[in-house]
Amino acid sequence: MPDPQDIVLTGLVSIKNGVSTGRLRMLSTAITDLLDIEYKGLFEDQQHCFVLLSQKRDSGDADTPPELTQGPIFDLSPNLFIWVTQQHLANNSAHLVARDIMSNICTAGLSETYRKIVDMLADAGHEKSAAQIWRAGVATDIDVFRYFLGVKKAVDRYDGMSQAQQEKCSPRSVPDWGQRDMVKDFATKKQIAQDAVEAFEHWAAHYGVADQHSAQIALWKEELRTEKKPKLPPPDKTPMSEDLFWEIMARAQCDSEVETALKIEDEFLGYTGKAIRDAGKMMQSYLVAAYRADIWGLAYLLEDGCSDDAFEDFRGWMILRGRTTFETIMTSPDMFDPRDADGANFAAGGSLQSAFENAYLCRAGKPLILPRTKYPKVEFDEDRIVDLLPKMSARLASA
Repeated sequence: MPDPQDIVLTGLVSIKNGVSTGRLRMLSTAITDLLDIEYKGLFEDQQHCFVLLSQKRDSGDADTPPELTQGPIFDLSPNLFIWVTQQHLANNSAHLVARDIMSNICTAGLSETYRKIVDMLADAGHEKSAAQIWRAGVATDIDVFRYFLGVKKAVDRYDGMSQAQQEKCSPRSVPDWGQRDMVKDFATKKQIAQDAVEAFEHWAAHYGVADQHSAQIALWKEELRTEKKPKLPPPDKTPMSEDLFWEIMARAQCDSEVETALKIEDEFLGYTGKAIRDAGKMMQSYLVAAYRADIWGLAYLLEDGCSDDAFEDFRGWMILRGRTTFETIMTSPDMFDPRDADGANFAAGGSLQSAFENAYLCRAGKPLILPRTKYPKVEFDEDRIVDLLPKMSARLASA
């Protein structure tokens, strides 16, 4: 493939004159390769991007997109983000947009640019993926509210003590100025969370996906109203086992992988914190077991390329699709029927761990911390895929 910098600097992009789908795909890939990320780098690794865009903007090329010629160069990042998203939508690769936003949403939150992207996804028929992003963004605001609420309660508890009781407290229990500033900001953080929940509720109703999120929205509203963790129904105390794990996965199956990921969270929420944690450990063991070169090769063929992150999503997708799919691929990836992956949203597999984390947090009231996993050393070489998967390679080559 030509050097990404040459592609970006000489061809960004002939939209006005019309370009082929393949050219757009190459250009979009070049931008992301150039930044050594997919979308996050447009915000986190800007310097190189700005240098190149400055060169392109100042070159005077007639085919330069308007987004790159308007406003100061340091204001271009969101516009370029939106522009690249448009190219992915045109190339039926919207799942890459959803995956990259989801991977950054917990730290970046649902910014104005992200909201524009979410609306673009929904308007293009990807409302279920867009709703998952919205929900994750609201969850971020709720987590901030919970953190500030915890600090506020600790400060209020200390201030409610007598002087004698305060003198007996350890230095770590005495609120510092930063914590007291957080108490002052608590009402603002709560209002932000309330506004986010309300906005998500209206958005979900507008795009026809309210039914899938109404239960979670109701829990959030109750938590914000009472400033207390919502009371959940008594959990099923059945110990987690391998058979129960896959039974729950089977119950959670929906028309799309995105819906399935949300349903998995709801299903596991019905069990004890210990059972959810044990299920999380099982999930980890399945992800490690599937970390094989031949399975990586299968993902590469089905997705027409597969990075480290994409392979992690693919292994999550194997679990997400249930026991039959997982065990079929584990037994013989070369015999997997590619028709079973038609229309698959492999990126949704990246939401699997979040489903366990969210369920555990709601049930146990604390973050899910799983043991550190050790993966086997796997050397994947795309040039050896034909040797690893001769039948699958031949089948796809003749398709």
